[in-house]
Amino acid sequence: MVILTCGGLCALILGWIVMRRLRVKRDFEENNIEPEALHFLLNAKQVLLYDVRQPLDFLAFPQIIPGAMRIAGAVAKKRYMKCDDGVREQVDSG
Repeated sequence: MVILTCGGLCALILGWIVMRRLRVKRDFEENNIEPEALHFLLNAKQVLLYDVRQPLDFLAFPQIIPGAMRIAGAVAKKRYMKCDDGVREQVDSG
């Protein structure tokens, strides 16, 4: 009886781990964009791309991201917010 209980508990834990990994993978795929698609959207002026790296991060990797505007992360947080419908819209920064 104890062996069945331990086996069932292990199966539940393994199932939970697998479901969690699948959810993380799905979230990553939903919030990821291929470089070619991003390039197309930038050329079509359909998106804005911000480089919000911290100054020390930028010193370590000074490569410029083509089409990106450098902006401090705190400023970006103040200027933009995420709406309930998932669309980002600009808000008054004043």
